[in-house]
Amino acid sequence: MALRFFLLPGGCGFVLHISGVKLVTTRGAWQTTEVYSSMSRDKEMVTTTKKIDGFSLENILQIFSLEKKSQTLKIVQDDRLGLMDVDQGDLIHAQFEEQVGMDAALEILSWEDVQIELLPLRPSQHTITHSLMNILLEVSKRKDEQWSEQEATGEKLLQSAIEKAEQQLYKEAHADLVLYLKKNRDSAQGWVWYSRIQGNVDKMKKALEMAAGFNADDALVKEDQRKFALVAHHLTDAVVRKCFFCWAPRNKHTTTCHFCRCHLAITPATIRQPGTADTDVLHQARIRYERIMKKQPRNPAAIYYLALICLNSHNYQEALEYLD
Repeated sequence: MALRFFLLPGGCGFVLHISGVKLVTTRGAWQTTEVYSSMSRDKEMVTTTKKIDGFSLENILQIFSLEKKSQTLKIVQDDRLGLMDVDQGDLIHAQFEEQVGMDAALEILSWEDVQIELLPLRPSQHTITHSLMNILLEVSKRKDEQWSEQEATGEKLLQSAIEKAEQQLYKEAHADLVLYLKKNRDSAQGWVWYSRIQGNVDKMKKALEMAAGFNADDALVKEDQRKFALVAHHLTDAVVRKCFFCWAPRNKHTTTCHFCRCHLAITPATIRQPGTADTDVLHQARIRYERIMKKQPRNPAAIYYLALICLNSHNYQEALEYLD
């Protein structure tokens, strides 16, 4: 029986290997996760992977460095895809779109909330000569600089507000946006998000007017103004809701969004009607709710909305799996 024990950098937890199974503890909570196992089958390497909750890309690279592992990592964040090649524990190559080498590595390591898939090491160039430690130090330095800049400008407040709004925590999002707009009154994006968390139609309209006044050419401003103009004559409730997928305002009992044409409830009628939902809206909504699910795997609202996305996409089996 092979048994190995490591202290994670920064004292954030421990890793214990027992016969290919990794027991992970972070901040006192043990999880059992099979990170990877490879076996020879018809002279091919078969790699199986499972999601690693609470593990960062930096942690994985450090573990590979300690164990002298050789692997290709596929890293996905929303609709971005990066690749990293590790040979005997050394990061030798990285690729993101047209970027390769150190630039690509720094870009990929700056991403938050990534999904990581481990693959057999592919034939690759050797475009990185810096040590992993130097690369991680540079990433840490850049993140600190970015954090300081965001703190100074209030961008952290805006990011926090957007995350809360996406989870429909509108009261908490409102508090962050009020603080943000006090510091950044001319932020068109801030006013758009302020309109999105409003239930009062007049306040919603006023916020969009403020956004357009500061930057009428902004794509997000134009998009939300167009939504409001197209659905405004449908709004009859004193307090309106928002479409789960496109943020267009709607009445409480509306079952199909007047803007993106997505069904908003699972009923016999919506199941019978094929619908003509906007596929781009569904794609972006899926990314949003999958991002929430990565942080909150049991979030009931996100699970239900992902099932609705599948229903609107006519993927009925997948919808049932979410609802099971």
